[in-house]
Amino acid sequence: MRERQDLDPLILDLWAKTRSGRVFARKAVAEAFAGHPGLSIRDREVVVSTLYGMLGQARRIEHAWKAGSVGGPDDRAAGHAPTSRGLLLTYRLLTGALAVEQARRVLPGADWPAVLAADMALIDEADPVKRIGIRASLPDFLVERLLAEYGEETEALALALGEPPPPMLRVNTIWASREKVLGQFAKAGRPARPARYAETGIELASYENVFRLRPFAEGYIEWQDEGSQLVCRLVAPPPKGLVIDYCAGAGGKTLALSALMKNAGRLIALDVHEKRLAELRRRARRARVSNARTIRLPRADGIGRGEGEAESLAADLPATSSPSALRSSETSWPPALEALVGRADRVLVDVPCSGLGALRRKPEMRWRLKEEDLRRLPEEQCAIARKAMRLCAPGGRLIYATCTLLADENERVVEVLRAESGFELMPAKLILGKALAGPLTDPSGTFLKLLPHRQGCDGFFAAVLRRPKTR
Repeated sequence: MRERQDLDPLILDLWAKTRSGRVFARKAVAEAFAGHPGLSIRDREVVVSTLYGMLGQARRIEHAWKAGSVGGPDDRAAGHAPTSRGLLLTYRLLTGALAVEQARRVLPGADWPAVLAADMALIDEADPVKRIGIRASLPDFLVERLLAEYGEETEALALALGEPPPPMLRVNTIWASREKVLGQFAKAGRPARPARYAETGIELASYENVFRLRPFAEGYIEWQDEGSQLVCRLVAPPPKGLVIDYCAGAGGKTLALSALMKNAGRLIALDVHEKRLAELRRRARRARVSNARTIRLPRADGIGRGEGEAESLAADLPATSSPSALRSSETSWPPALEALVGRADRVLVDVPCSGLGALRRKPEMRWRLKEEDLRRLPEEQCAIARKAMRLCAPGGRLIYATCTLLADENERVVEVLRAESGFELMPAKLILGKALAGPLTDPSGTFLKLLPHRQGCDGFFAAVLRRPKTR
């Protein structure tokens, strides 16, 4: 049987590639597994959980390792961020997977008690920016922004962004009930339970491969975070209406909307990336969705984020794109989409954003995000939403959504859109109902506001803007 340490070179290679900024972890892992077909499911779980854990705690483990390393030769890769075995051992030591004596046997030259002491000392650090920044492995500028908005909640929120997300499925209620799928998992010996808030959600005990089980083969389930499912619930699509997913990516929300529509009506998914739309169509066939079609948008529209990728807009827009360029491309839509202007009952615009609410899934974004991204994103988000508003029928609703935590990309964008468009802000509590809205919205019940340390799902924000009916 392969020992865990035999996986260390692969883990460190993936760490080097991802930490250097050359590639996202998801892509690096997929390529690595393709090159190592003999890895067992358990091996793959160890690699992924260790890599993502290290990425999510990068600043913390580098801080602690610096206190205990002796500055001697190690196996760091030339031209890359540190990739020494010491960092991997530090991660395991700080997470309780390794004892000091075990670490000392592997790397005797390091001062392992000093590594632990440096980490423990952070709890008593008086400067909240430094304390939270290192403990949660976030850049200082981001901690400052979070402190300004969340105050005493910031530390709990920041630490939750480094925890692994729970394995969450969405039941395809076109073809199966949640009770039926839970029964199938029980028969297969797989622990599963209903999601806390999403009526279509199922939480698993582990990420162990479910693709060979009957629920997946029959198109009964999809991977989807509970927060994403709740955003779709807020859309409240009319079953026989026209619904547009303006930033569809690979279609996670599109498929959820189809289920809410009972596979009826018309559902249009838009994106600038044909590869992602092709993946959406493949997933739709497996889910036996028949009410959805795709339309590819020109790149100038500036949208196109893969489902759950939580990329910043900087990763999606051409270098020459600007807010004015986005607004000037109003007539760039394909005729099939132009024909829908002013006709949609619902338009979901899940805009590309800083992705702070989904750092658990893309932990490397925490050091790739720049302050200038936070400054320019709101204007670009407004530009995208303005275009999507054109599609709303009188009385139709635009649902503005992000997976970020900052008011500049959330409430303030919504206020700009409301003020300049004449659209009416519709409280989320009127759509979700008082019982569900209570734990999921802001104190006024106006916005859907999900935070990982409160609800356990990814961080999401959503607001509903309704176009006034013509008199």
